[in-house]
Amino acid sequence: IISLGFLVIHTSSMIIAFNGYGERKKSDLIFVPVVHLIAAVMTLINLAPG
Repeated sequence: IISLGFLVIHTSSMIIAFNGYGERKKSDLIFVPVVHLIAAVMTLINLAPG
């Protein structure tokens, strides 16, 4: 289930990023790395013992 979640996040992030590059929208270009960092932190929290 976690892998499916990452697949959805990365696929949608690529669509949003390329749309942001094409339309030069800063909000889209900031949104993608922020979502990626949140997903990475959630993975680290998931690996924490206890």
